Amino acid sequence: MSHSKRPVQEISDEEEAAIQAQIAEDPDNPEWSKEDYARARPAHELLPSEVYASRTKGEASATAQNDIGPDDTSA
Repeated sequence: MSHSKRPVQEISDEEEAAIQAQIAEDPDNPEWSKEDYARARPAHELLPSEVYASRTKGEASATAQNDIGPDDTSA
């Protein structure tokens, strides 16, 4: 699996605290836990093939893995 080699911009502790506070204030979209990532499935496994194909035209193939997990800092 290849990942982008884009540099990751460092943020200050204050910026991180502000981001975490905003996440905590949004009950409709909580931060994913490791368990959430473990249960997640790729779209090509869940969507009908024609729907998936219509959403991915011109993008990586259905077999390409572009997963980003909670411990992945390369994205």
